[in-house]
Amino acid sequence: MAGIRAGVQRAALLDTLRPVAAPTVALVIAPAGYGKTTLLAQVAAATGRKPFASLTIGEHDNDPRQLVAALGAALGIEVTSAKSLAAAIAGAGALDLSIDDLHLLSSERSLDVLLTVAANLPPRSRLLLAGRTRPPDSLVAALSGGRTIELGREDLRMSESEAGALLRSAGVDFPDDELPGLVQRLEGWPAGLYLAALVVKTDGSAVTTFDGSDRFVVEYFREECLSTFDGDDVRFLERVAALDQLSGALCDTALRVSGSASVMR
Repeated sequence: MAGIRAGVQRAALLDTLRPVAAPTVALVIAPAGYGKTTLLAQVAAATGRKPFASLTIGEHDNDPRQLVAALGAALGIEVTSAKSLAAAIAGAGALDLSIDDLHLLSSERSLDVLLTVAANLPPRSRLLLAGRTRPPDSLVAALSGGRTIELGREDLRMSESEAGALLRSAGVDFPDDELPGLVQRLEGWPAGLYLAALVVKTDGSAVTTFDGSDRFVVEYFREECLSTFDGDDVRFLERVAALDQLSGALCDTALRVSGSASVMR
C-alpha cells in the first residue's frame, strides 16, 4: 500500500498524536488495511526530534528476553534485562518508540516488558502501539496511568476529502459525484480505496460497481486475513459465511457442532 503512504497525510490523526509535556501512550487498533503502519511512518517523518525508534513485533518476541533485546537495539542502547531497559529509558531525554503488529504479542511476560517501558517514559515521550486487535484489558488498564490515546477503525476511516486525495495520488481522476458512494460502500477503508483506484485505472466502468466482491479485494482478504488463521478456522468461516447473522448458538445449530462461540472469540 505504498500509494497510501505517499499520497495522503493523515493531518488530524497526526495532530491528535502530537507530543505534550506528559508521557503519552497511544493505542492504534484496527483491522488490516486501515493504515496503521503508514500512520506510524508519518508520525516518524513529522517529528522534529530524535530519537524515533521503531520495532515490528514477530512471534519470537513472545520470549521476553528477545523482546528486551529488540527494544534495546531499536533504541540504540545495550540492555540485558527489563530492569536495565527501564533504567536506560528513564534516564534518556524525550523519545518516541513505535511498536507495530502488537497483536502478535501474546506472552504475559512480554506484555509486562511493554508495561515497564510505558511506566518509565521520560516527559514529552511517546509510546505508539499498533495492532489488529485490542490488547488485553489488563494491559490497557495498566497503561492508563498517564496520558493514553486510543484510535480505532472509526478514527482511521478516510473522509471523502482524504479518499479523493488518495485516488488522485494513485493517478485516478475520479468523478466528484461518484466519490461519496464509493466511500460509503467501502466504509472509508483505506486499503479498499487504494484497490479501487487500481481497478478504475484499468476499467473506468468500475467506478459505480467496485465493492467487496472484486477479485483484488478477495485476494487482499485471503492474503492479509485468512492466511493468519489455521485450516480449521478457515473451514469454520467458510461454512458459516452463508449465514446473515452470526452467534454461537446459531452456528452450533447450522453446523451441528458445539463450541462455535469460543471459535468466534
